[in-house]
Amino acid sequence: MDTEIPRYLLQLWGRDAGRRRGPKPTLSLQEIGVAAVGVADRDGLDAVSMKAMAAHLNVSTMSLYRYLDSKEELLSLMLHTAYGRPDLPPAPDWRTGIERWASALAARLIEHPWIVNVPLAEPPLEPNPLHWTEAGLVALAGTGLTVPQRLSTLLVIDGYVRSHTALILQLGAVGSTRKPRVPPGTYGHRIAELVDPDTFPQLAQSGAAPPQPDFHTAQYAFGLALILDGLTILMNRT
Repeated sequence: MDTEIPRYLLQLWGRDAGRRRGPKPTLSLQEIGVAAVGVADRDGLDAVSMKAMAAHLNVSTMSLYRYLDSKEELLSLMLHTAYGRPDLPPAPDWRTGIERWASALAARLIEHPWIVNVPLAEPPLEPNPLHWTEAGLVALAGTGLTVPQRLSTLLVIDGYVRSHTALILQLGAVGSTRKPRVPPGTYGHRIAELVDPDTFPQLAQSGAAPPQPDFHTAQYAFGLALILDGLTILMNRT
């Protein structure tokens, strides 16, 4: 098993990774991360590459490889930078704490929508994403759940927040370029017009229902409550 820790990770954690031979570094990982996040926020994830970032930072591509060994490391550095550290106030109970944690995570994803498209080979090891994990574990402390159960809970909630956020971003319902492709309520009306009530009786009823004032916010709250209600049942069993 390869347990060697990449050099950039050691640097992010403040460990002495040793300096490579060559000229003294003129950039920091923080500067590279901030610049790459800015490019992705403005132009999308496809605009980020080692060559493009080297040009953006006015260095050669080979010079950039003195800081990061691959584009995968650059993307990981971007996640570390974009997530930042969670700033969550103390919560009166575990449910409020997790609701705040999930909502803060959703806000961060909406602020940097490209995050949901970053491929992951393994869970993040950078300090900032792990601060989010720690904050989630703290919110669930005292619930009676074991550490593996708490980690699994965070994984489920993180997956829900990511999938919901990715969907509403695709629909143009949130984000800096918010522009819904379909006016609110249109989908329900189209369902009612298209489906045969004899073949789709349940869908026909849903299409006739009045649209929710803020469909996506309501759906987010419903889904999260569903997860947390199930978690409450699990806690009561232990």
